[in-house]
Amino acid sequence: MLRFYLTLSIFLTLLHVTCAQNVDLHPIPIDTINENILIVHKRYATLYFKQSDIQEYSKLHNKLGLSRDQSFQILNALLQTKKKRIDLNDWINEYSDEEKKLNYRFIVSQSIDQIAMPEMWYIGYGLVRESKFMILDNISRKIIYSGLKMNIQNKELGAKTIQFQLLNGSSFWQTINMIGE
Repeated sequence: MLRFYLTLSIFLTLLHVTCAQNVDLHPIPIDTINENILIVHKRYATLYFKQSDIQEYSKLHNKLGLSRDQSFQILNALLQTKKKRIDLNDWINEYSDEEKKLNYRFIVSQSIDQIAMPEMWYIGYGLVRESKFMILDNISRKIIYSGLKMNIQNKELGAKTIQFQLLNGSSFWQTINMIGE
């Protein structure tokens, strides 16, 4: 597992985003009836990805010579089930332990979400950055096509994080781009 996080941090450092502090994101419309989709339920938003985009993205990055830990075996096996709709809950990063204990659905969906979300977190970052996703605001229940931001934040000791933010400023995806000293 340590090798996974080290490989992820090295890859993200190599992918260092060379852009301004705030960048607009432009989600695309996805046909959720006719397309095979993967849905990631988060606290403030629900993200829709095409399964074909996920498979294409994982193959591309496996050819770049990443470690075998980065082969996305679990996520690819999940996509090979040929389901029209796959749902994942990002309960690992979005909720506190107290909230997880209070909400029964986290216990039910714990197994597949806990195994597949770390790989989806990695691939989802790239797909969101490339605007290959559709997003539904969980509060207003409306699909958002504009106004989303990618915000690069400098943290302590030279670390940089990237946050993808909704219209109201709440984060719907976050990752570490560069690890400091």
